[in-house]
Amino acid sequence: MTRYIAIFLCLFSFPVSLFANRINTPVNSAVRCVNISEEQCKAKRSRALARGWIDQEEYNTLVSYGAYPVCDEDGALQAWCPCGCFHPDSKISVYDISRGLTTQMNAFSIMENYRDYKLVHLDEALSKTGSFEHASSPIKMSTHGVETVPLIIIQTKDGRELKVTTRHPVLTARGEMILASEFKKEDGLLDFYGKKVDIASITSSLLKNNKEVVNFMVDKELSHKLEHVIFAENLAVGDLGWQSSLEDEQNQVILRQ
Repeated sequence: MTRYIAIFLCLFSFPVSLFANRINTPVNSAVRCVNISEEQCKAKRSRALARGWIDQEEYNTLVSYGAYPVCDEDGALQAWCPCGCFHPDSKISVYDISRGLTTQMNAFSIMENYRDYKLVHLDEALSKTGSFEHASSPIKMSTHGVETVPLIIIQTKDGRELKVTTRHPVLTARGEMILASEFKKEDGLLDFYGKKVDIASITSSLLKNNKEVVNFMVDKELSHKLEHVIFAENLAVGDLGWQSSLEDEQNQVILRQ
């Protein structure tokens, strides 16, 4: 009898891939999440896929959210959490809903009260090289966490400092989105209005005093890449959606002439 039960269970056990995608919405980092680096985030995704705890579709969804799975000791999926990557003091362009105006706010303050703001981003239909138009959309997800790798500090000739993690996407003056670690002085950046900003220096420094890096995702379809271009220190950069997909789309020119 035991033998027949075992055969029955074998015949009717299903791999994870036959179930519906369980990663159906982003999860805020306050929910069952721990602070990990971007490399650890990627490793956790790969490990879960290799062990069959998540299937390929769920893995791809986690990548699109820039998130990692939280599984128990038996491999059961418990939650999923985002990775992260602006300096917490970065000034991010937002629409303040209560005051009804566009302004710049401290990244960490936005993360703590993200429902009070909309992210200012490029208007996909109207923006082109040298001439930006803007829209604003709700914040789909905010995230924060400790970063042990030194941040990249891009100093502009007009005195601004953009501080981001090595894998944060930045928009060059050529209209290409690249990793901050690949950025060079001659690449230049683009300001809030689409004008070129010259670079004075590129350095690096560890984040001190146990501060956490922060990131956000615009509540727009990921296929609309321009709508995921936001502004830090009034400089054009990618949001969390860009960060999660940049490995496949780096050096892609996203601005029309």
